[in-house]
Amino acid sequence: QKAGTSYLHSILSRSHRFCLPPQKEVHFWDWHRRKGLGWYSRQFPLGGGNHFKGGGNMKLCGEITPCYMTLQTHDVREIHTLFPNLKVIFIARDLVERAWSALCMELRNSVRGLKAGQFQLSEQDQIKGTNSSDRGNTSSSFDTRQQGLLNEKYDRESNP
Repeated sequence: QKAGTSYLHSILSRSHRFCLPPQKEVHFWDWHRRKGLGWYSRQFPLGGGNHFKGGGNMKLCGEITPCYMTLQTHDVREIHTLFPNLKVIFIARDLVERAWSALCMELRNSVRGLKAGQFQLSEQDQIKGTNSSDRGNTSSSFDTRQQGLLNEKYDRESNP
């Protein structure tokens, strides 16, 4: 989380030299492999096939799915067999900074009424009008010092 992959996807998607799927994380190799390579190639705007070959119009195609770093060895071998010239960009983040960022994200989401792992309010919560003002002060479990550190860290992340 928060390692710059969304930014990388945004930048590469705007380039005429790259072909990336509209969504950042395709999850083909970990979740959708059973759908086949035809499905995978259709995730790219040009649809794969001969569109990627020949002339000066050749585009570099790829995707950004951070969960691939946990793929099994046999999956990595299959990818290498299918794409022997594949280039990989690996973005690593300081583990403490990453853990802190995840905590801050979970806290921000909880203030917005989201449960851990949830990315948007359910339709039922939206209808009820659940928001931070409905929930009162969500920081009551933190002492003043911890809340101050959290606010300071959030301000640094929000205003680099």
